[in-house]
Amino acid sequence: MRLNDCKFIGNLVADPHLKQTKSGVDRCTFTMAVNSYRKAKDPLFLRVASFRHAAQFAGNNLTKGSPVLVEGEL
Repeated sequence: MRLNDCKFIGNLVADPHLKQTKSGVDRCTFTMAVNSYRKAKDPLFLRVASFRHAAQFAGNNLTKGSPVLVEGEL
């Protein structure tokens, strides 16, 4: 069991950016908004980076407003 795991569900606030690193690995970055269960609280904005196949999928299939579930490490 890893204690550093986290999962977030939210929506993209802008279209993702798909690029390649200097070594040729696909990299996709996007910002997502995660709403609180409390209506009065502001959303949490997270900057996310994905690599390789996950980056290709995100860059080719997601757009602004798309719902996403992100799982990873902090």
